[in-house]
Amino acid sequence: MCIITPSSWLSSKAGSVLRQYIVQHSNLSGIIDLGHLQPFEATTYTAVSRFENNARTVELCRLSEIGAIPELIGNLSLVDVYITGNFYISDKRNLSELRSIRTGKAYKYVEVKNGFATLADKTFIGDFLFEEGTIDVLKASTGKWSKCIFPYDGKGKPLPPAMMQKNKPLYDYLLAHKEELAKERDVGNNELWYLFGRSQAIKDVTKDKYALNTIIKDKNSIRFEKVASGKGLYSGLYILTDIPENEIRRLIVSDDFVEYIRMLANYKSGGYYTFASKDLEQYLNYKLSQNMDNQEFLKVISNSFKTFLGTGSRSNENLKILHGAIASDMEMRLGKGLGFEVQLLGIGGGRECNIEGRYIDKKVDITILRKGIVTAGIGVKSVMQNYSQNSNNYFENMLGETANIRCASVPYFQVFIIPEKLPYYKDSGKFSKWEQFTQHNVQKYLRLSEDNVEMSIHTPTKTLLYVINLPELPEDPIDRNAYVQFYQSMPKIRVSTSRTQFGLFHPAVVFNDYDVFADKVAHYIKSI
Repeated sequence: MCIITPSSWLSSKAGSVLRQYIVQHSNLSGIIDLGHLQPFEATTYTAVSRFENNARTVELCRLSEIGAIPELIGNLSLVDVYITGNFYISDKRNLSELRSIRTGKAYKYVEVKNGFATLADKTFIGDFLFEEGTIDVLKASTGKWSKCIFPYDGKGKPLPPAMMQKNKPLYDYLLAHKEELAKERDVGNNELWYLFGRSQAIKDVTKDKYALNTIIKDKNSIRFEKVASGKGLYSGLYILTDIPENEIRRLIVSDDFVEYIRMLANYKSGGYYTFASKDLEQYLNYKLSQNMDNQEFLKVISNSFKTFLGTGSRSNENLKILHGAIASDMEMRLGKGLGFEVQLLGIGGGRECNIEGRYIDKKVDITILRKGIVTAGIGVKSVMQNYSQNSNNYFENMLGETANIRCASVPYFQVFIIPEKLPYYKDSGKFSKWEQFTQHNVQKYLRLSEDNVEMSIHTPTKTLLYVINLPELPEDPIDRNAYVQFYQSMPKIRVSTSRTQFGLFHPAVVFNDYDVFADKVAHYIKSI
């Protein structure tokens, strides 16, 4: 039997009994989700479902875009597609991760809430000129800033009528709209008729937060913006967290997040999808609770490289992405509640920590403290162009800053990231040649790996050497702009680890394995 129905039965509350029946009788053998296509006059989204007795697998198909032929995603067991009472359509890997997001244990790193609900935005929000009684407000769905009448005190408590009446221009304005406000919502107390329709988000005005729109199509449609303390937002969600902005942005403005939202299949017109606060909160807390493995680390490097292309070598914006991801991962590996905290630009104190060295104080990329005392430091270096002329300087500087810090009895770890093939530019920006990170360059790291860390004070406590490969250009670029444009035209820059066998590395250096390096760093710090 094949039936054509709204696709909402796959996850709606009304369809829960039907889904339970199907699971008990194993009689669903195929689904074609027509996605955003609305083939009938009714403005509903549609699915075709096939039922057979004793069905062993479910044939999953989806219409990727209107006008296309439905694509076969796979034949999976009913158990694979049935997650927390709903049916989902995707491949086995994505469904497995969705199950983990929905059911796995996760630390609550973030809290996600809905923005203001005045229930009368036209009255409360606009380009007001009142000197008092308003705050800046962001419309998260569009990114537009306006003014919002805010009839509450600094703690989010309603201002009494006597206090409101002291601000005569604003009160007269609200009074002129009193009848209109009464029609549009029920505030439950006639004396406080000038309040918002609902109380959500009001008490969080005093906190820093991150705003996000809830209707997206792809990465480019995601609006992620910081809303500082003293400001509010509406028409979207906001995130409360101590995690660095760059790390939250990395997780949200990503192909993984877009695929997750697509799996939820909450369709909107124009090829868009919507999601709720719980969906976002579960996703972020799950992602932040996972150790960052090598595949995730490569995604971080890819995002950092994209930022480098847009900002150039003189900016540190690309490094902020690396620092934020490594710092968040170290926080998770060290464990909450053990007195550890991580400091760097954007987390902790909001800037790099100044470690007191043996000879000079040094600002360190990532600093780990325990009960307020500096416990360890991590230096991060990423080289993406013009390596050979500075290769010895990079290495000597690493040895020097390590000795300065380790002589002060502070463990110091180093991360060095470099493409196996990278461009060399003239001072004019013209492309000169390709440089290769070769066996010759690696020799000093091989020797470093043989050092006795406890005896050699200039040797980092542990070093990660990470050699990567970037997608090849079809021909040599004319200049840096051509190089940048090639990669910026790619929807996804796939970064991989180098497969070249550079030799046998001894314990002091970890080669191309971030997961092992981070695990050893965390173990060492916790053992101090």
